[in-house]
Amino acid sequence: MAVYPIENITASIEAQRLSDNIRSDLDTLRGAPQRLADLLAQTRQEVIQAEADGTWRLTPAGMEEIVSGIRNRTLQQIDSLEQACQAAREAIERTIADAEKRADADPQTEVLNELREQRAWNRIRPILDRLENNALVGRIGELARNAAEAGDDATLRALEAEVQAFLEAKGVASYIAPVVATIRDARLPHLPPAARKAVQVRQELEAGWPRLMAAFMQARQEATGRGGKVLAMPGWNPSERVTF
Repeated sequence: MAVYPIENITASIEAQRLSDNIRSDLDTLRGAPQRLADLLAQTRQEVIQAEADGTWRLTPAGMEEIVSGIRNRTLQQIDSLEQACQAAREAIERTIADAEKRADADPQTEVLNELREQRAWNRIRPILDRLENNALVGRIGELARNAAEAGDDATLRALEAEVQAFLEAKGVASYIAPVVATIRDARLPHLPPAARKAVQVRQELEAGWPRLMAAFMQARQEATGRGGKVLAMPGWNPSERVTF
């Protein structure tokens, strides 16, 4: 029988607990584009059926009232789904924040980590200050990778905490997104399981939320009757599209 260190078992349990706590909310977000598509498909069918049934027995005003009622009901359902998605996103963010608070619950450890981060940044900044702007992205990435391989979490934390303000002061704010991604990618494989899961979920939210909001906008435009029929909507993942 294999025997695993207790710290590894504890870390795995924490990661699984985090996954369990956010699974339902993530499923809500991941499934929302398809639910929107189903609502639009149902609305289309109901409008077609209403128009067919009422062609010979309703006035134009009467037909407009029925179709308007269908569209208003769909808009209410879209609003309810968006509220559920917003609540799911907030719940995920709270769960991740709570998990991180538990990890940093010891005040003495937190103070010690802050001191280590400050010392690390005091070492790093002179190196970066000497570089031309076009060399910053590569050098910061190199520092992050070296720190990750060495298990130097203080340097990685310092880079995460300070590099955005540093690049803004240098006048190269356009570098922030690729630099932050580089630091995150370097750190990810070396994090404990629960922290790694938290980063992955945050990345998924950052990528998926704007796509979901675009899908809601398209769905509302069609549901109001002011836009044409939607042919395809963004899925939650970048590789996904919901088609009709």
